Amino acid sequence: MNMAAEDGFKAGDGLVKEVLTEYGELTRREVRRHLPHSEPASYLYDLVSDYPRRGGKMLRPCLCIAAAKAFGAKAEDAVASAASIELLHNALLIHDDIEDGSDRRRGVPTLHALHGMPLALNAGDTRLDVAVATEGGRGAVSAARN
Repeated sequence: MNMAAEDGFKAGDGLVKEVLTEYGELTRREVRRHLPHSEPASYLYDLVSDYPRRGGKMLRPCLCIAAAKAFGAKAEDAVASAASIELLHNALLIHDDIEDGSDRRRGVPTLHALHGMPLALNAGDTRLDVAVATEGGRGAVSAARN
C-alpha cells in the first residue's frame, strides 16, 4: 500500500516532484531578485518580503513555466512571468488574510496579526506594485493594453 509522503507526493510521483522543485527554485531566485532591500525596511519592505520567505508550493509559477515549455520556450524565458505571478499571489494572500480574519499563514501569524491592519495593507499594496514592476508583470500589462 502506497502511503502519501509528508510533502503530498506518492512513491511514483518522482518526476512531478523533481520538476516542481526545479521550477520552484527558479521562481524563488527571481522573486528574491525583485524584493526591495532598502528603507523603509522596518515598516514596509520587511513586511513585503515576509510571505515569500515563508516558502510555499509554487504551483502557479510552476504551471506558468510548464505551459511555456509545452509551447517550446525555455524555462528561463518564462521565469520573469512566473515570479510576477507568485508575487501577485502573495499580495492577494495578504489581502485575503485580512478579509477572512485569518490568524495564521504557512504556520506563522499573518502580517496583520503581527503588524496591524494598516501596515499589512500597505505591504499587500506594495507587493502588487512589485509584481507589476517585474519584467513578467510589465509584459502582461503591455499585452493587456494592446
